[in-house]
Amino acid sequence: MRKVLIPMVAVVMALAAQPGARAQNYTTVQFSNATGSPVDAWMGVQPASAGRIGQARLIDIVTQQQVPFSDVTPDGLLGKFTLQANQTVSFDSFSGGATHGGAITFRAPPQSCPVNPGAPCGVTKGEFTINNGNESVDISSVDGINAVMSMDLSNGGSNPWPSDPRNGSRVAQNSGTLTGDKTAWGVFPYRCTQCAAIGAAPPTDCNPLGPAQQSYCKDGTESDPQPVKCQLNRTAGGGVVKFTFQAAMDPVHADFNHDGVVDISDYGIWRQNVGASSCGNTADANGDCLVDIRDYGVWRQLFDQTSGGAAPASPASPPARGPSAR
Repeated sequence: MRKVLIPMVAVVMALAAQPGARAQNYTTVQFSNATGSPVDAWMGVQPASAGRIGQARLIDIVTQQQVPFSDVTPDGLLGKFTLQANQTVSFDSFSGGATHGGAITFRAPPQSCPVNPGAPCGVTKGEFTINNGNESVDISSVDGINAVMSMDLSNGGSNPWPSDPRNGSRVAQNSGTLTGDKTAWGVFPYRCTQCAAIGAAPPTDCNPLGPAQQSYCKDGTESDPQPVKCQLNRTAGGGVVKFTFQAAMDPVHADFNHDGVVDISDYGIWRQNVGASSCGNTADANGDCLVDIRDYGVWRQLFDQTSGGAAPASPASPPARGPSAR
C-alpha cells in the first residue's frame, strides 16, 4: 500500500506546483472567432487596472502560443489584437492576481457615437467583472449593434453560473437587431443603461431610432426584470467565461428581412405586419412596439440603403403610392 500511496502523493504535489493548477481558483476569459475570416478585437479594462493592459497575456488554446496584443491608449486601459479564423485565445486576468473588470468588442473599439446615416451608434460589448468575490457578466447592446456575440458560461468550475430559467441554457446571445433583445437572457437591450429602464437617456442625435423608448427595455423592475435578467452574477470564481464573435452585423432599421438592403421586399414584410402590437416585431422599425405608418416612414427614408448605411451607386425610387393599413 505504501508503494502506491507515495507515487500518488508525489503526483499531487507535482500538479500543485504547475502554473495551471490555480485555474480552478480563479476565473479566466476566452475570446473566440467562430467565422472563417480574421477579426480585430479590443479588450478594455476598468480604471482600477489602469496601466496594466500591456501586461495582459493572450494565449492560443490550441498552440499555447502567445498572441500579439498592443496597448492602444495612453492610459493603458485598451488593447487590440486579431483573432484568426476559428481561433480561441485565453486571458487569465493577470494570472488571477487582481480583481479585473473589462469588456471585449469586435470589429471596432468601444464607442457610442453616430457612424453613418441609418446605421446604429456604437458597438456590441461583452462585459465582465471577475475574481472579486462578486462576479458579473453580460452582453451589452446599449451602445449599438455591430456584431452578433455569444457568451458561454457552461464551464463555471465548481461554482456554476445561473442558467436561463426558460430552458436551462448557459449560453447567451444578442439578437443582432436594435429592438430584438427585450427577451434575450444575459443581454442589455439597446439604449437600456438599466435592464428594465432607459436610465440616463442618450442624446437623440446618437440614436438612429429617435428618442430612446422604454419599450426597448425588459419589463418588470430593475430588481426583477422580466422575462429574464440582463446581468448574470455569482459570488465565487473559477472556470471560464467565453465570448465568441459569431457574425458581423450592421443593422439598417428598415431591413426587415435582414438581407443587407432596404428594398421592396421589406415593404412587403411591413404590409404583412401592419397593426401588430407586439414588441420585437421585425417590421417595427422605430421600436415603439407597434407596426404602423411611422415604420413605413422609416422604410421610405432608408430605401436602398445597405448594411452599414452605404447607399448603392444607382438608387431606385421607392413606390410613389403610400400603403393602406389593413
